[in-house]
Amino acid sequence: MLYATLITGIICVTVCVIALVSYALRALQSAQDTSQTFAFAHNNTLKTLEAVHAKNIAQTQDVLDRFMALDFSLFKAYQSAENAEFGGFSDPTGNEEEELGQVIAFTDSGAPRDINAGLLEDLAARANEESLLAEDFGLEFDQKEGFTP
Repeated sequence: MLYATLITGIICVTVCVIALVSYALRALQSAQDTSQTFAFAHNNTLKTLEAVHAKNIAQTQDVLDRFMALDFSLFKAYQSAENAEFGGFSDPTGNEEEELGQVIAFTDSGAPRDINAGLLEDLAARANEESLLAEDFGLEFDQKEGFTP
């Protein structure tokens, strides 16, 4: 009888150990699945942050390049002002005969832009023609003819 009780106890302990081991293995498998999910989410977050960082660096570099170009043009303008003769005018090209019919204007960035005098005359003629058409066919003409502006 003692042997039967001992064998029954051993069997019960073995079943309990097997149940605990299987429960522990399932818990470890669940923890592994959870950690893989978090690792995948972390990798995606890291890739997104790297893409945003690269985009921000590109935008910052573009803005810095613009500032550098602006600062360089100002630097060159100051440098040319320092090198100029006191109270005098220096022609940038030195070819006064070729530039008699031209007007030199400057863009927003400070770069010189040549404007042909013939082009200025054409623009003035077009402006005059537009003003004459506006006088003849303005709002009064539209109202008289029944057009709605």
